[in-house]
Amino acid sequence: MKRMFLLWMIVIILSACGLFETQRTNMMSQSTVHTDIDSLFRWFDLSRFPEPLQVQWVQKSMAQAGSELPGPTDYYVLALLTYDEPTATLATQLNLPSRQDVYVEDSLLTDSWLPDEILTAFERTPENYLRYTGTAYTALLQPPLGYGYVLFIDHYVLIYGATL
Repeated sequence: MKRMFLLWMIVIILSACGLFETQRTNMMSQSTVHTDIDSLFRWFDLSRFPEPLQVQWVQKSMAQAGSELPGPTDYYVLALLTYDEPTATLATQLNLPSRQDVYVEDSLLTDSWLPDEILTAFERTPENYLRYTGTAYTALLQPPLGYGYVLFIDHYVLIYGATL
């Protein structure tokens, strides 16, 4: 009787762990667009940037759908700051270090909340990636983000950071 009870407890615990992990992964992969700038400071050092008119950002998991691999999951944060004037002069005022070309996959820019000006600033490469046609700058990241860039496009600043 004790063995049967113990077996049932193990089955319940293992099922609950799998269910919890699935729910956590699904929550991380949803693209809820946040609009609060204070939460964005957790990911990026925006202290040198002027106050934007609007902020939109998402945090997404980079885990493969249905992956059963144990361990931590990398994620990225994509933020869009909107200004009333073109941001080209802002790039020089902030004196951010420039970086190499930026290549992204289609999936990064397919979110419907991104304006058309962002999408048209990229060109398709023969390898089927999108390459940013302007100058990219290094993002001022907060840990745990370790890689990122800043793009100044028309009236927008697009900031990307990842835990890679």
